[in-house]
Amino acid sequence: MILINLLPPELRKSTNGVLNPVMMSAGVGGLLCALLLGFWMYVKFVSLKHANDVLDAQTLVLATKSAEAQEVIDKEASIAGFQEHRDGIVGLLAKKVYWAHTLDDFANHLAGHWPGFVVCVTELSVTPTAGSESRMEKEKAERVLYSITGKYRLIGDERDKAGNYIKDFLDGTEASSFWKQNQFIAKPESSYKGDAPSWVSDIKRVVIDLPCDWQRAKLLPVTKNVVN
Repeated sequence: MILINLLPPELRKSTNGVLNPVMMSAGVGGLLCALLLGFWMYVKFVSLKHANDVLDAQTLVLATKSAEAQEVIDKEASIAGFQEHRDGIVGLLAKKVYWAHTLDDFANHLAGHWPGFVVCVTELSVTPTAGSESRMEKEKAERVLYSITGKYRLIGDERDKAGNYIKDFLDGTEASSFWKQNQFIAKPESSYKGDAPSWVSDIKRVVIDLPCDWQRAKLLPVTKNVVN
């Protein structure tokens, strides 16, 4: 008896041990689907979760660093404010004139030895000169001026030597350490506008009132702010 297989060749059962191509394709397709599903699950549940964890950690670090950076900026602003305040105080101290020491020198100068006459002061005022600040030496220093206005009374022994008394007083003032050490400018006689000696018979002395306006200068270094 002869058996005839009427199925098409692709559906016939192989009898020579070779796999059926249709079954092989189905197996390979199923394996690929399984691999793709496994890869998707790995990405979703492993890689993506790890990436989110890293992102959260870095976001926290960024927030912490930003807060620290802002704190540094705030401290730098405070330091700049304190530095500006300190520079202002230093500037005021630099402009400070120790008038107690100056007036002590002034009193010693007036009480010094004057040949044939004595000197006293009847009026005295010390004021900063308005608009006296000026840059000097290519802006390396600035000069602050003070006006010392006084009325000096010279009391001499001899009437006809009034002119000599005035000259001796002005020349002695210019040559004195009081004048040189306290940075006076010009000459003591620069503001001299004349005098009117009078003889006082009761004391037998000649009295001369001598008004003078002397200018005292103080040089201050100019400090330029350096911005880091």
